[in-house]
Amino acid sequence: MSDEDKQSSTDQSYADMFSESLSKHLSSIEPFVIERRKAAIKSDGAYNVLLRASFSKCFEFNTVAARTLADHCPSFFLAPTLRGICEDIIVLRAWRDASSADRNGLAFELVAMRLTSNLAIQQKFFSANRPFQPILAPPKNSPEESQTIAKVQQLWSRVGFNLGGKKVAPTTRDLAERHGMLELYEYIYSITSDMVHFNPNVLMRSGWGPEADAEMQFSPRNFEDYYRHFCTVYGAYLLLLYFNTFHDFILPPPEVQEAVKMIQQDLDLLPRWPEIVTPEEMNRDAPDYRKAAFMATLFHALKRSDNSTESEE
Repeated sequence: MSDEDKQSSTDQSYADMFSESLSKHLSSIEPFVIERRKAAIKSDGAYNVLLRASFSKCFEFNTVAARTLADHCPSFFLAPTLRGICEDIIVLRAWRDASSADRNGLAFELVAMRLTSNLAIQQKFFSANRPFQPILAPPKNSPEESQTIAKVQQLWSRVGFNLGGKKVAPTTRDLAERHGMLELYEYIYSITSDMVHFNPNVLMRSGWGPEADAEMQFSPRNFEDYYRHFCTVYGAYLLLLYFNTFHDFILPPPEVQEAVKMIQQDLDLLPRWPEIVTPEEMNRDAPDYRKAAFMATLFHALKRSDNSTESEE
């Protein structure tokens, strides 16, 4: 076995151990999540309903991602969901400190606007392709668009964003930048956008063969190890972000906090987090990531210490 093959095997062993450990921790906190994903609009408010639904989605993503090793699921098709989870966190964080009335108002208005828009879009599609199929159509007596936009813009202004024209929301990037999540957003956005839009790099990297100039066989499964590790690492990262960002809403008990702490430690100890562009796909020797384990632990410990100091100030 070559040194490169040994390094690849070692990296994958760490990744598999992380998935197995993550799966055990997720099982331990699942009863808590099952309880926390219950909510009623009338008693809890629309914001809490959205938060709990999003939290549940993130948790279930992690349980599926951690199972893919045993289930042999193609992780390539799972990875783009990370973008939706990341955007959920960013938008819900932007609303978090607003008044309950403003948070719930934004939730209701945006749900209504999206529903109206989707009904109009589906009406056009079915009129062109299946005019004989009964479908739900847009309401005939819906409020004037200008009035709805003005109401939504007023609510956003109370959250701290002044919008003009017909805009009904800031860009997710602007929200991420305001709340210190820009690097995360751009990273997740970049890799997942590559997968859901036409991208020659993603199609090309799915080819695998003995040499760069040899005939290659193309399949998303050729990069399965990479996408599986990507889903487990960044799925866990986002789940931890929920617990940190929305602690006062989720209210995890001590035993759940301990499991979350263990997931954080496992994540910190990983010698390698998946990159967007890897040495392997560029036909280059991968560095010895094992040497990064100690530095990773030290870096994340110092980072959490700095964040704790900022919070106290």
